Amino acid sequence: MKIIKSQWGVAVAVLMAFGAVLLALLSSAQQGVQSEFETASVGQSAIRSSLKNRAVSRSPTGRYPIVSAGQAATRETTAALLQSLGITLNASAEESLQLEIDIRFTDFLAGLNGSPQRIEAIRQEFIAAYTDILAFGIALAQRDITPAEAEARTDPNYVVNQMAGLLTSEEMTELETLMESEARQRFHSTYSPQLDVIGVELSVDNRASLLETLFMETYLLVNRDGLGTTSDLVSGFQRQLEAIENTRDSLRVSMTPEQFTEANAFLSEQEQGLLGAQTIFFKN
Repeated sequence: MKIIKSQWGVAVAVLMAFGAVLLALLSSAQQGVQSEFETASVGQSAIRSSLKNRAVSRSPTGRYPIVSAGQAATRETTAALLQSLGITLNASAEESLQLEIDIRFTDFLAGLNGSPQRIEAIRQEFIAAYTDILAFGIALAQRDITPAEAEARTDPNYVVNQMAGLLTSEEMTELETLMESEARQRFHSTYSPQLDVIGVELSVDNRASLLETLFMETYLLVNRDGLGTTSDLVSGFQRQLEAIENTRDSLRVSMTPEQFTEANAFLSEQEQGLLGAQTIFFKN
């Protein structure tokens, strides 16, 4: 077994760099800045309905995972693969990971029913799932896993899927709601300031609709709660560009021409940023 001593920083750097040029959904949970759109009453059900009518399938809990994201991987098979590669974390990485989980899920764990043993078992499953995600990122960064292997194991719902055997349906819904709320907060804290500069003439409702539609189109594409979701740079960029185009198509029919022009200026700015980053990544 080779002990990873510096890979924590390497993996985080790789994931953070990719997430920055895509849709900044890998930020720390503690960056959850409250947004005026956090509980936006902007017709989310209509937006979800629009997404459902495209190439998105609804999960049993009501979420909308990306169909093309690959086959879901079980923790056992993923852990076995990582063990066969000799991928492990050092004590510092493990301690940091456990600390983040304890901070992030403290309220969720405290609200669960059951014995202390049950609560601890759920906590340990969180730790195991996120250890897999981090170790998988290290393996990708070191090219110990081929793109084909990575794509076959990609699962944007990895953590949720690993918890399914330990949580009730109500608890699963609560967990997914928590994760989606965190992602929405991070998304809005990243993009609301940009929209303050680009698209200043958008109405309050259209501004909220733009952000919520783009969020739902991109949710799970770059996801710290998923396994291998940043493994394929080419498809990652392509999916992000498609998400922008889908958002553009949705807003074109729901906004006046003047308001759509404002919204499209913002979307075009994001699109150009992705294309520029894509050029940098693949210039060689």
